[in-house]
Amino acid sequence: MALTEKNDNGYQRALHPLKARLLTESVLMKSLSQWVRHNGIISYDTLRTREELDSDRAPCVANFDFDVTAASYLNPLLQFSRSGEIRPGFFVCDMLLGCKLSLVHLQPFITKCRSINSLRNSPRCLFMFVADEYSEEAFLEMKRAGIIPATPENLFGKDFADALFQLRDLVGSITFSLKDNIVAIDDIMSKLESIAGVTSQLQGDLFEYIVAETVRINSNDVEVGKICKSERKGTAECDVLSRQGNAKITFIECKGYKPYSTVKHEDVKRWIGKQVPVFFDYAKREYPNAEINVELWTTGKLGDDSRESLRKFQENNSTNQRYNITVIEPHEVRIRIKATWNDALIRVFEKHFLSYPEKIVRRKHVPEPVRLAGHDEATEFDF
Repeated sequence: MALTEKNDNGYQRALHPLKARLLTESVLMKSLSQWVRHNGIISYDTLRTREELDSDRAPCVANFDFDVTAASYLNPLLQFSRSGEIRPGFFVCDMLLGCKLSLVHLQPFITKCRSINSLRNSPRCLFMFVADEYSEEAFLEMKRAGIIPATPENLFGKDFADALFQLRDLVGSITFSLKDNIVAIDDIMSKLESIAGVTSQLQGDLFEYIVAETVRINSNDVEVGKICKSERKGTAECDVLSRQGNAKITFIECKGYKPYSTVKHEDVKRWIGKQVPVFFDYAKREYPNAEINVELWTTGKLGDDSRESLRKFQENNSTNQRYNITVIEPHEVRIRIKATWNDALIRVFEKHFLSYPEKIVRRKHVPEPVRLAGHDEATEFDF
């Protein structure tokens, strides 16, 4: 996806809401994928989503792209060839969160579904669209077209829908408050932790907010997701930018990982080779007399190749002293967070970012069927 905008301010305004929408839709896709798999609606290993990196695994039916697709062997969707071979149908779904959709927004999806149905030898499909809310006209037209007009709340309940709203509000907000952020992160991760793959994703996406609240004790001017520009080297996103007037500026890269996971070496190389040079140019242009600091905060382990790259980076910088380089690993991250003396921040970090959740799965005892009529009165039944 690419954004073009003549005015940089317009691009900046669009970036945060877009990032928030894509993140919440990613969480919804994971939840929907888990739901259709666990309920036997689809063939388990055939599920594809728009997040697939391999183009051969793109979610596509009859040359039409969707957000989620999977083969389905539900009886109403099955077809048989002349030779008697079974042809599965498909579950297909698109989604758009963050606004109330009218018919003009949904007409392309309706047309896509009707086109598939009109094709000769096309597979039978179970069509679904997921949005926060529909206009009455759009809802009725979807029903007439045989499409399920679903919402996150109707599919997964109010707690899940509220968590998505909180997540979108947190990531989409350019301004934020300390107290509200901590409460929101705790609520979001507690409500969504049962969805496979979501906890590790949110540890990466929300760790920067934990770091922002940590550095706020030394600076009231803290910004999350700042886009920095260099005339020669393009743009780069700084996870957390901290300023102390015109005297000091700190660019923080945040790598939130589950415990004992290894930070990707490609991410470390990109930070050193592409992002830091942009940050340096930005600082020299906007704050020419400021002390420049670049920091890498991580809750994961650094591999040997990453440590070697960081060692060379610090060694090369020691000759010209362009900026101060600091690498903060899990133990020191914890020390810095504890130094805030903020009980809520410390609790949320240790609960959601530092330790594996202790899940005790107890198998429920389900009794065998019992005949309630016509039995011997002497027989005792344990209900």
